[in-house]
Amino acid sequence: MTIAATSAFVGDTSRAARVFTQAWQQSLLKPFDMMREIPAQDFGCFLTDYGSLLQTAMLGFTGLRVREGAWNKYPARLPNGWSRIEIDRIWVRGEPRRLVASSGVSAKLS
Repeated sequence: MTIAATSAFVGDTSRAARVFTQAWQQSLLKPFDMMREIPAQDFGCFLTDYGSLLQTAMLGFTGLRVREGAWNKYPARLPNGWSRIEIDRIWVRGEPRRLVASSGVSAKLS
């Protein structure tokens, strides 16, 4: 997932979209959309895969960095085909906030 986030960060949004999709697509187990640890398994649910996808979308693509000062230091860079990321509740310094990130601008925390 680091490759997807890094690709987006440097402006290669086509690669970001491709790598992000490849990260989960081969491990998806139908009909319940469970994740397998490896594509050859016939059973799922590998939860850490979901965590890496969520972390990449929440932090990698939005430009948010957990640190002192402004959290939206970098502009959001979303994969091709994504219009924006909205998170209804993200906890920032103990306070619930709403996040909206559109490509090319700093994410908004309200």
